[in-house]
Amino acid sequence: MVISVILALAITIALAALVLLMALQMPNLSLDPEVPVIFKITKIRHIDSYGRMTYESRVILQNTAKTGYQNWNLYAITYVNGKKIPAEIPTLNANEQAADTHHHGVQVLEGEGASGSRKNGNAVWTSGERLAIDYSDQTIHPEDSVTIEIYDATTKKIISRDTYPHTEESNQEKMMDLYLSRQGA
Repeated sequence: MVISVILALAITIALAALVLLMALQMPNLSLDPEVPVIFKITKIRHIDSYGRMTYESRVILQNTAKTGYQNWNLYAITYVNGKKIPAEIPTLNANEQAADTHHHGVQVLEGEGASGSRKNGNAVWTSGERLAIDYSDQTIHPEDSVTIEIYDATTKKIISRDTYPHTEESNQEKMMDLYLSRQGA
């Protein structure tokens, strides 16, 4: 009788420990999902139009969403190797950026994603369009990791984040693989 009670207690403790270990290793899917990549970094140019290495620091972004965004209502924060750089990008509209005399670290915004006029209602970064941010030369080097976060100026909330160079698989795929591997265990 004593042996059966000890055995039942040992099995109960072992099962409780197993459930606890599984719960601790499972990703918390109730937290906000990762920030999506809506504006993807497609290229970073380090050479000039003559093919010379000038550390040009020109970043090309593409709107990968199916919808357009008012470029005048977006702003960007840039990180190089995990450190925020002093590049002020208070708007992604080229006309309004040029009018702002306080932008340091960014020479120019250009591309169809940065064009248009808020007054005319055509300042929209539509799906598939590209936008180039020309940082001051030598801001970014070929071996650097660059992260660009795009925010909605009205809500001050982040709507997109991308890091370049890109990894083999997306973070969402990694999270799903982790979740499914825990399910099968």
